[in-house]
Amino acid sequence: MFSSRAWVSLSLALVLSAADKPSAAASRRYAVLVGRTAGPLELYAASELRKYLRSIYGLDAPLENAPGADCDGYLIVGGPESNPETSAALAGAWPKVSEQGIVLKRVSLGGKPALVLGGGSPAATLWAVYEFVQGAGVQFLLENDVLPARPAPFPPERLDVVEEPQLHFRSYRGINDLPTSLVFYGVEDYHHLIDQLAKMKFNVFYVNTYPFQPFVDYEFRGQNKTTGVLDYGWKLVIHSDTIGKELFGSRKEMVNPEFAGATTYRERVQAASGLLHEIFRYAHSRGMKVGLMFLINQFPIEFNRRLPEWSDRKYLSPEIIKGAVSIRLGASEEGVDRASFPELTPDNPVVMDLNRTIVRAHIESYPEADYYGLYQPELPRSSDEYRQIWSRLDKKYHLQPEFDLDRMMESARTHTQPVGVRQGTRPQEELKTSIAYADTLDKLINEDQIIAKSVNPHATLVVSTFSDEFYPVLAKIFKGTAIQQVEMDYLSSLAAQRTEMLAFAAKTPMKVEVMASMADDNIGILPQLPTPSLDRIFRAMKSYHVDGFLGRQFLVTKLEAATAYVARSAWSDVTPDDVYRSQIAGVCGEASVPEMLSAYHVIERASLKGDEVAMGFLFPVPTMMQKHWTATDGPRPGWDALRDYYREALPLVLTARSKSRPEGYSYLDQLAGQLRFAIGYIEAVQEVRRARLTYESARKAFEAKDSTGYGERMEETDRQLSEALALLKDAVGNWAAEVRDPSDLGALAALNTFCWDYLKGVAHQVYLESQMWEMPL
Repeated sequence: MFSSRAWVSLSLALVLSAADKPSAAASRRYAVLVGRTAGPLELYAASELRKYLRSIYGLDAPLENAPGADCDGYLIVGGPESNPETSAALAGAWPKVSEQGIVLKRVSLGGKPALVLGGGSPAATLWAVYEFVQGAGVQFLLENDVLPARPAPFPPERLDVVEEPQLHFRSYRGINDLPTSLVFYGVEDYHHLIDQLAKMKFNVFYVNTYPFQPFVDYEFRGQNKTTGVLDYGWKLVIHSDTIGKELFGSRKEMVNPEFAGATTYRERVQAASGLLHEIFRYAHSRGMKVGLMFLINQFPIEFNRRLPEWSDRKYLSPEIIKGAVSIRLGASEEGVDRASFPELTPDNPVVMDLNRTIVRAHIESYPEADYYGLYQPELPRSSDEYRQIWSRLDKKYHLQPEFDLDRMMESARTHTQPVGVRQGTRPQEELKTSIAYADTLDKLINEDQIIAKSVNPHATLVVSTFSDEFYPVLAKIFKGTAIQQVEMDYLSSLAAQRTEMLAFAAKTPMKVEVMASMADDNIGILPQLPTPSLDRIFRAMKSYHVDGFLGRQFLVTKLEAATAYVARSAWSDVTPDDVYRSQIAGVCGEASVPEMLSAYHVIERASLKGDEVAMGFLFPVPTMMQKHWTATDGPRPGWDALRDYYREALPLVLTARSKSRPEGYSYLDQLAGQLRFAIGYIEAVQEVRRARLTYESARKAFEAKDSTGYGERMEETDRQLSEALALLKDAVGNWAAEVRDPSDLGALAALNTFCWDYLKGVAHQVYLESQMWEMPL
């Protein structure tokens, strides 16, 4: 099993390595004071404080409830409501803070030095402890903790911090769908991740789940849900020729460790439910709220197939399907399904009843969730009925003249971008889809009171669309009953170009949370560092009084810098360079800062170039290499330009490593390995595309009955594919060398199955074709 045990052992090794360092603090006796009524979270905060005091300073501070005569000083944990010593030390002058505010003060208690570490809630008290630990010099990474080479003096001569977050909703995403997401994380992996996120003061952990997954089970009109798989049900097989095979242990296939041995639908449902309940329990135990986000208006295949049978008529004309796209991703139907689409409208009672069944199943299965996100499908499914639905909503909520549908449609038509959710006609389709989505939600939330009348009536609803024009409209329909998620775009660089669309957040009565993309799956596992774009977005969020963000990412430990940025920017006005310097210096040492700053700046530029030329380039799906072999337009110059950025960054990272302290090696090696992978993968893809051109030329020679030309070109195709395989093997080997967690391992499995295994098959087929052929003359 590949789990967080590997992370924890590394983290503890780094932490404990500092315990032998001599410290003046170790010769003094300090006690950690907690109130007798302290709850579990404040007791955990105290235990964390004691652990770090021992690791950083060699100080063994006992846990006490009251001052003792034999102590030289105290660390007082908790606010005045749970710890009377806090009030005594501050003489009753506890600062006015919200439930998220933190307080760190150097004071005196009984004539002895004391530090107050508390907050407006138990969770804030835990954050105050972590703020103190960071102040001592510890760097919190997603991979591990890194202790300082020279800790700050203890006790600090001055400590006076009263701080509130600038963004109140600070979330991180779990589960999701693709092999590069957190879909292969087991319980221990989630425990480690949530612990590290708590140290960074994230306060919401949410999961995205999908209709084809086994996290809920339900029945509708005699039809049982039977689809229940992870990663779209794709089989990522491990075999003797798998690159990095040793990392998978004895597994024959990439699976979530909690699903080992779960071969039936029922067993997978049980495993999935157990995993998700434990994720929520553990996140709550670290002071986080939890969210369960799922789709409505998109159903598993077994229900789609029966919608025509259950429906009393076709509600939409089949003509509107013309020009639409039907997509199959393993066990999931995406886009427009020809059989079921004419019935997919909120006017169809069957569709609404099925949506009700799905919403209730999620709430009843996970009543401990604090948030439920009822999301619309990612790809728009619009129809011309949108005007009829708009009229119905307008009559009910008086949307016009404040919101004029024709003006909104014109805005959607004219305000476009070359890629992303504002490309071509998509903004218009998204607006139409959003109107139908809002009507569905209105029926479920406002009319049915489906959450208010549920087993979890106090949960908060999260609603979301992909339409800039429709975001402000939602408040007229769901005022006081929901918070709003603003997607903006897949790529942060695109979202950063239109931050003015967030202006509505300053006027709406709804809380607004913005999606913060730290990495995008369309770019895949290439190095991504969109922090300048995120910086522009976060500054706009603050100016428009946005409440917070929903973190969006693929991969985990490969995104240390971007994750640190969103965590720190939520509390203070920092620049990307501020975050880079702090992280590099704390992890690697000051000597590594100049080269790593330069490397990060190059990767920032590479990220912008990737957004421009590499959309879909490394999307981790079965066609990720096939699409390059079947393409007939040859190598792309833009990809060579992207590769050159990575080539420029790599020696800078290697120079930084030569100057780094040993504790920084893993941090730098990850990035160097990812850069090597990206360089090699791009070169392999370009060679595959060159081979295809040669192969097409051979086919033309065959049609022209040019036997000499055909034979020569087939041999050249064989040679080029052999070269591509060598490049690919080296690239995937570089990725395997820097695997840190299950999302990295999932990426490795996908690279093997969808690229390495596929291309070997293509090369073998071409070799066979080149070795035996007949040409009628």
